Amino acid sequence: MSTRKVLAALAAVSIAIATIALSGIGTGSAAAKDGGRFANRGDIRHLPGPLKEQLVTLAGIPSTYVPQTAFNEATDPSHLFQYYLLDANHFQANTFSTANAQGTTPVLGAVRVVLEPKPGLPTDPTNVRAAIDTFTDISGLPVINNESGWYEAWMIHDLLVPHVAAPRADGKAQFGMITSADAKALAKMGSGNDVPEHLFTIDGNMPGFGSRNDMFPVRRPVPDSR
Repeated sequence: MSTRKVLAALAAVSIAIATIALSGIGTGSAAAKDGGRFANRGDIRHLPGPLKEQLVTLAGIPSTYVPQTAFNEATDPSHLFQYYLLDANHFQANTFSTANAQGTTPVLGAVRVVLEPKPGLPTDPTNVRAAIDTFTDISGLPVINNESGWYEAWMIHDLLVPHVAAPRADGKAQFGMITSADAKALAKMGSGNDVPEHLFTIDGNMPGFGSRNDMFPVRRPVPDSR
């Protein structure tokens, strides 16, 4: 599955997420009957249109809970700086994406990534010391194992080839940069795709995006070692 299809979209402005109570919103089924109420929930109503629409859709699918509430952990409001919209439309159908009601329930998800402006911590989301919260809501995918009552989420994103900068005093690349020697080595790989601002690929060729016609794993003949 291509992570580009996971559709990462950066919000142009920081969106304040108000601290609110659930106010008895209850289950997804209840929210489906009162979609307007969910859409106007404090942490939902000011979200970017595509993200808000996806969350409202998720709230309308019969489920135990509606999309989780993004509560503030700092005195000042949290800031949405990134979000992902997920679906299963452009990668190979599999046991998990077709297991719910014989595949009639859509596989949808939304991920909200927010910065908590806590005292003494950076307010730049690109700073590794910043307090970042991730709110993940997925419907239509059965879990593999739910014995402990919780589940893990892996965050994977595409990597842009960094810009070239002078190395540090020890000869190594600066943080978030590459040296000119690195750039020359990358440019020689494959078709020369790996240049600054391009999506990095391990073979140096153009990135390939997912398709429902994909077949994984790819089985290749094993040479006879006798």
